[in-house]
Amino acid sequence: KITPKYEWVPEHVSYGTDEVETNEILVLHQDIAVITVTRGCAYRCAFCQIGAEDYRETPIDVLQKQLESAVEHGVKQLIINSATLLRYSNAKTLLNTLVELTHKHPGLNVVIGSLRADELTFSILIQLTQIHQLSNTLLYYTEAKQELLLTLAPEVGSDTLRFHLEKYIPNETFMDVIHNAQLVGISGFVLYFIVGFDFHNRVDDIISFVQEALNMTEDNQITIIIRLTPFIPSVRTPMQRLGIL
Repeated sequence: KITPKYEWVPEHVSYGTDEVETNEILVLHQDIAVITVTRGCAYRCAFCQIGAEDYRETPIDVLQKQLESAVEHGVKQLIINSATLLRYSNAKTLLNTLVELTHKHPGLNVVIGSLRADELTFSILIQLTQIHQLSNTLLYYTEAKQELLLTLAPEVGSDTLRFHLEKYIPNETFMDVIHNAQLVGISGFVLYFIVGFDFHNRVDDIISFVQEALNMTEDNQITIIIRLTPFIPSVRTPMQRLGIL
């Protein structure tokens, strides 16, 4: 349930075509706030409608004011909303701000969605580990325990099929990120996959992908949460007229 915005939430402000059209904070209950970093997506995956929208960014100074205001007014959980967070022009500054906030307010929980594997450098992984109570929206909705998790979206298990979806990230890149993440202390992962394409009705590629990820640690001390989503054709995408199983 979405409750009406509270008095401290900023009023609507327009920034023009290259930036987001509002700096409102969406408040879910009184202790959870959604901070919108970007609108649209910098990429154009064939199955995703978000990429059909113009890519816009919220200025970093506006985001920092929103974050400070939210915490000052008792928000305990910040949901960072962005389809391509690491393509944000001030991503490192934003992550540093989140690190500072969570150290200043130990009870603050930061929720970040999936991140593109081809943008996750070693230094970014280190920054993520410095954000106390870094979590994932999936855990919020399932009421699971909080732990340090990194969320990736391979979508499918093979390079050929992923490239067919116009998401040009090879399996090797995902495995490198999982390996590097473990080196900096991240041993929990959420992996998003899509199933039900009418041109591909198998899941053996997903099984192989997950097995390869599990085999990347000798003592098997790795947690992988798998989220399977049925393919639903979206309008304004190259795959909008494809069938589903």
